[in-house]
Amino acid sequence: MAPIVSISEIAQYVDQEVTLRGWLYHKREKGRLVFLLVRDGSGVIQSVVFQPDVSPETFAAAQA
Repeated sequence: MAPIVSISEIAQYVDQEVTLRGWLYHKREKGRLVFLLVRDGSGVIQSVVFQPDVSPETFAAAQA
């Protein structure tokens, strides 16, 4: 299982799988890309969901 980290600690986990806990702060869609801004008590981070890299269910969840 991936370690649970805060956004302020994320730089220590380059090239590793982690779990972030927070809430969706903002979302933008651009074709096959969905940009998710996730916030926790320590900061904000942007994640990117690229349609060809994920299952149809995962992409639909990112768009919802």
